[in-house]
Amino acid sequence: MECQSDGHYLLGSFNGLYEFDPKTNTAVDVFTQRAPTEISNVKPAGYMVTGVIATPNGQQYLATHEQGLLTLPDLESPSLFSMPVDVSIQYRMPLWNYLFEIHNGRFFRGLLGEFYILLVPLGALSFILITLSGVLDWIFLYSIRKKGLSA
Repeated sequence: MECQSDGHYLLGSFNGLYEFDPKTNTAVDVFTQRAPTEISNVKPAGYMVTGVIATPNGQQYLATHEQGLLTLPDLESPSLFSMPVDVSIQYRMPLWNYLFEIHNGRFFRGLLGEFYILLVPLGALSFILITLSGVLDWIFLYSIRKKGLSA
């Protein structure tokens, strides 16, 4: 969400990129220059916008979730930040998606089966238990030292 010089707001989301005019309470799809009609809470747009970057020389780039960094306004023109051909041929999954699969535990689905979903909450619970046991151990040792006893 960014305020433009004309008072309009540039809004990016997984549903696309929109320009919102607060005076008229209307939005326009930046790509089609029409009012948005097909916004879904379930299915994202073709370009899931994560940001818009403007360079000092006036060039704008669109950062997307799946396509990477694209040149605005012509999304099909080659960008200075194109993915190397070797990477696009050899690797099937973007690094962001790969790391997200590790983060949410789905990476371990083949090993754990449907119990992979328990990996994150059990990891969080074990982190809390380890932290609490460390705090309790510190309190116990502190009270022993305070009394002048040795452990």
